[in-house]
Amino acid sequence: MISSNSYHLFPGEVYVTSQPKMITTILGSCVGVCMWDFKKQIAGMNHVILPVCDNESHVSTRYANVGTYVLYDLIREAGAKQPNIYAKVFGGASQLSQPIIYKVNNSNVGSQNYKITLSVLKRLNIPILAQDVLGHSGRKILFDVTTGKVQLTYLKQFNFEREVLTIEKPNDPSPITSLTLPKAKKEKVIAIGASTGGTEAIRMVLQDLPNSVPGILVVQHMPTGFTKIFADHLNELCANLEVKEAVDGDLIKSGRVLIAPGDKHLELTRNINGYIAQIKNGPRVGRHRPSVDVLFNSVAEHAGENAIGVILTGMGTDGAKGLLEMRQKGAKTIAQHEDSCVVFGMPREAITIGAAEKIVPLNKIPDAIFALLHKETL
Repeated sequence: MISSNSYHLFPGEVYVTSQPKMITTILGSCVGVCMWDFKKQIAGMNHVILPVCDNESHVSTRYANVGTYVLYDLIREAGAKQPNIYAKVFGGASQLSQPIIYKVNNSNVGSQNYKITLSVLKRLNIPILAQDVLGHSGRKILFDVTTGKVQLTYLKQFNFEREVLTIEKPNDPSPITSLTLPKAKKEKVIAIGASTGGTEAIRMVLQDLPNSVPGILVVQHMPTGFTKIFADHLNELCANLEVKEAVDGDLIKSGRVLIAPGDKHLELTRNINGYIAQIKNGPRVGRHRPSVDVLFNSVAEHAGENAIGVILTGMGTDGAKGLLEMRQKGAKTIAQHEDSCVVFGMPREAITIGAAEKIVPLNKIPDAIFALLHKETL
């Protein structure tokens, strides 16, 4: 039976509950995401109004690239588990008597709200069970938290202009006014890639790093089962650091080292809490899974100039192109010197294509990382 207890969701708002409630809202060009953990019956909904917030001083859940992450974070904090979370997406209509164009590829606000929302859900690996979007009609949504079912009513008459225009003023507060972008935008992160001879090289680099070092992501070519043993062994040897095999959703923080699990890709992404690890099955890249290139490319995209990339001993070319991408995005990059490599394949390729800013002997790499973090000259 559908509960008579309901909550009306206003534009720009996010609401999560584990109680038997009906969440209702009205959508025009706005987009609403209904998230639901079908096992624990924890659910939530957002109501985003504009596609992208690119102004750090005025961040709000009214924006699709913020509100969808906040909804995910809140539903996880309430106890929902990633494998059980599904989404339904609604809204994004284009019916406006005086169309309002948001300046993203000269596209309509509604379609851009929908596009950005989909991209966030894809990054979060949230399956979409159903969607009713775009078109020319407004929608009234009734979302039953207990069953996960959505009752949809089309609206022929709706004041779309008021829905959008009343929130465009910079001083107009939204339900969450104290929200700020993740500190990860300014925090540093370190990415390390290695193959043949890499287990010993990684140990030598990590053992000399202090607990205050930024979060570290590591890809070492290694089969399933061995990466957990490798991570546990490093955790025993590196007294200053927490070393563990990465799990999807792990927070990347100072003093923590995350090792890519065997036969899985490790990527860096961001949510409202900061940098997080994302584990994906994905196809092999250059015959490798995990792939150093996959990690480095994700770091280039999400951390840019706030990252340091290190490519260590290894056969082949994995990681070279990714390191170049990092350097082109402003990251500091290091390649291990030939004299200290077991196999000078990956570092050599990185040096050849101009991906390595610094070429450093293995025993000097911890000092090089420390110097770059403190903007000292090597």
